Amino acid sequence: MKWVELYALDAKTRYSCAREVIALSKSEPELILQDLQSISPLLEVKSNVLVWTAIQVIGNLSAHLSESEVWELIPKLVGLMHCQTMITSANAIRALGQIAKNRPVHAEAIVSTLLEVESMNYVLRGEPSPECRNVALGHVLAALKSLPASILCRPLVLDFIRRQTSNSRSAVAAKALSLERRLKRRDMSRGR
Repeated sequence: MKWVELYALDAKTRYSCAREVIALSKSEPELILQDLQSISPLLEVKSNVLVWTAIQVIGNLSAHLSESEVWELIPKLVGLMHCQTMITSANAIRALGQIAKNRPVHAEAIVSTLLEVESMNYVLRGEPSPECRNVALGHVLAALKSLPASILCRPLVLDFIRRQTSNSRSAVAAKALSLERRLKRRDMSRGR
């Protein structure tokens, strides 16, 4: 992989390489795994494109990483989730959700962290943006959707999902309603 192209001055080259790396991390993760040491430092650069690329690649590779690599990366992703930039936070939410799905041992801790998004503040063009928080909450619900019902049925998670059914952003409310219905169907099929 030509990692140097991710640092190209030409934006077209940079974006093209970023898309290629992300696609490879999904389709042929073994090609990217060998270069993990080139990816993790990208989480700390000033270029948003590089940070977002690294976050997505890490999420895609999460099923293939060693336990020590996962332990090292989770705090970095949590830190990025807590930034005030919604796109960075959303990418981190998605990656953390993938880790929770691929590494069930981390799921409860990650889900507890994801629920913190509800009280986070995002900034858009220098102003507080509740709408950015709503978008991020939609990403949390999408991450939760891929997790087993045993995690979703925890009281804190159920309460979070129920609160989001009245979210002012209709797409977020719809995701929450869909999750809530899934859990109700599960309970009905179990005779509860």
